[in-house]
Amino acid sequence: NRQLARANAQLEKLDSAKTEFIAIASHELRTPLTVMRGYTEMLQDDPMVKDNAYYSKLVSGIHGGIMRFHEIVDGMLDIAMIKNSSLNLSVNEVSVDVLIRIICNGLKDAVAERRIDLSMQNLPGIPPIQGDPEALRKVFHHLIVNAIKYTPDGGSVSISGQKLAAGE
Repeated sequence: NRQLARANAQLEKLDSAKTEFIAIASHELRTPLTVMRGYTEMLQDDPMVKDNAYYSKLVSGIHGGIMRFHEIVDGMLDIAMIKNSSLNLSVNEVSVDVLIRIICNGLKDAVAERRIDLSMQNLPGIPPIQGDPEALRKVFHHLIVNAIKYTPDGGSVSISGQKLAAGE
């Protein structure tokens, strides 16, 4: 029993160290990523880049990679904060309709590039919910991105909602 208790204590220490490492690493990675994001956005706005399709494509590719890396780092930080019980949620009234429309608007280039028909039905009928707007944005964003990602080119993604009575 003592050996098992020692092994368990060691595992808890290792798990705690791993979580702390992930939190520190992801926090430290955010600063250079933010700088790179800013510079690539400046390059995207530069007339010399805008007027050259080759450079524009290169800078857009770099920016897309930086944005994806930023999402991964943010996800790592969220997981570490959840594990450390230090994730602070700010509960507010959130309009699911508005939130999903904002997300879909931000994805319109990806949808157009893949010729995916993205439609939304019945969302205005959903009453506001109580939740953390940023956490809900991340959840819905990942769901919609995955739907787009795993839909064949030329396919369709439909987002709909329905108000249910309590207990349904």
